[in-house]
Amino acid sequence: MLPRPLQKMVKGIAFFLESIPDVIFIFSTQLFVIWVFKKTDLLIVNPVAGFDNVYVLPIVMISILPSILLFQMTFLAFTEEKDKPYVEYALAKGLSKTAVLWRHMFRNALITVFSNVQYLFWFMLSNLLVAEYLFNMHGLFRFLYEQLPPEVVAIGLAMLFLPFYIIDVAGKRVIAYLTGIERGVA
Repeated sequence: MLPRPLQKMVKGIAFFLESIPDVIFIFSTQLFVIWVFKKTDLLIVNPVAGFDNVYVLPIVMISILPSILLFQMTFLAFTEEKDKPYVEYALAKGLSKTAVLWRHMFRNALITVFSNVQYLFWFMLSNLLVAEYLFNMHGLFRFLYEQLPPEVVAIGLAMLFLPFYIIDVAGKRVIAYLTGIERGVA
């Protein structure tokens, strides 16, 4: 619902932030924290674990990039929905832009976003692996790699991915049913 110039600006900023590799994003944030510490003698957060527990910066880093990706997916879904004929028809019938947005476009855009949630999950896991390495943390992947025998690692990874796969398949079936694709309506 933003004016066209603001939409372009928001889309450009999101595209720029999404195009930064996660390694560079995390590393530059660590360097920024160190730079602030050197200039002001104020340690905002501890940038590397070492012997201390570091939680704030890795959590923020792991959440920012997937949030940008989710925003991009949602923005593209709304852009796609905006150009569909039912939106033009609803506006021609006299519905307000806000009503069309919340009653129709939002629901359909959420269906599209939910269909792509698996990519977001894989992206978050890859960010977790990179963050554990760059922050020198003893997290899930280091525990799996160093502490457990390969058989237990395989079973653990299967138990991690299987529920998400089942949720994804079930969600896609529910979406297909709700949109009428399964019944041949759409």
